Amino acid sequence: MGSIQKIFLYIAFTIIVAVAFLYLLFPSDTLRAYIEDQIQQSAPEFSVEIGKVTAAFPPGLDLANVICEYQAIPVVTASRATIRPSLLNILGSKKVIDFDVITSEGRIDGRGSMLEGKQTVLSLDADINQIALEEIAGLRAIPDYIISGLLSGNVTYKATPGRSGSGSAELLVTNAKLELINPVFGMEGFEFPSIEAQLNLSPRRLQLRRCNLKGNEIDGNISGSVMLRSPLGQSRLNLSGVLRPHAEFMARLQTSMPVGLLGNKNLGQKGLPFRVTGTIDRPGFALR
Repeated sequence: MGSIQKIFLYIAFTIIVAVAFLYLLFPSDTLRAYIEDQIQQSAPEFSVEIGKVTAAFPPGLDLANVICEYQAIPVVTASRATIRPSLLNILGSKKVIDFDVITSEGRIDGRGSMLEGKQTVLSLDADINQIALEEIAGLRAIPDYIISGLLSGNVTYKATPGRSGSGSAELLVTNAKLELINPVFGMEGFEFPSIEAQLNLSPRRLQLRRCNLKGNEIDGNISGSVMLRSPLGQSRLNLSGVLRPHAEFMARLQTSMPVGLLGNKNLGQKGLPFRVTGTIDRPGFALR
């Protein structure tokens, strides 16, 4: 065996041993606790629980079994998440990390940053791709409803460490379905091929700026606010909008609603104004 081959084997052996020791001695529990604590201190309205942390290549961290909550409301459950620092910014005042989150049905990828100065600013920009609504623990916990569909869109968030922040989102839900445990007007559920929404998030308040519904039985638009509580079902609703029933749906309601109301031939165009109050668990629905 030539000297060059021996040198190559020694180098390869050294690298393998180093990688093995790095894997075996990797401080998973210490890093897991550190990440959870840092998130809690930087953005107190968020809490994260991580099952396990391992080293990733290119340089970064792989997180397994991640649960993220916003003010005790579960929002993301991920089987795996990967975070990597941006090496171009590592020595500057702005620290940047890229992340990729894998859920059971979709993924979330984006970038987080921390800009240091007189006042440190934390920011987040994330793209949501085909997340199954039925996999979101907070929605599954709502009684009397079964909500399904695929969620996509963009979310931004900004805060200063130790203080609650604010954010905004533009979302699209496709193939949405709302199943009712207790039927309303003889209907056991509604299907919406498309739901588009724009919303703002501030501490304990979700402002629905616009929500357009395109359904199989009914179209409509909704706006208003939700005062967030934990559990999510106790959140207070203050929503209003207009519903535009399809002709087939109106025909099915002939025995359930006032004849004079349903007899309006222009109802499908003008719409039916409504308001929703109460809580998510016990909503109050009224025609205006």
